[in-house]
Amino acid sequence: MLKNKSNLNDDYGEKERLEEALNINKALAAAYYLKEALKLFWLQKDKTEAKKFLGQWIAMAKASRVRLIVNWSG
Repeated sequence: MLKNKSNLNDDYGEKERLEEALNINKALAAAYYLKEALKLFWLQKDKTEAKKFLGQWIAMAKASRVRLIVNWSG
């Protein structure tokens, strides 16, 4: 969950294990995809775009209905 997908080790079946975990647990999958989406924050061209991006990301987090994420995001 904490590694970038490109850093998962094929020798240990980490990609397959991640996919299996995400398929089994919808809340885990939501958290994982939100984490991945948040990486795009650093690609925003300026402060205005970054603020807009964060607002959209927070809306997605709230829409996830994952209790711990919704409580954290306000």
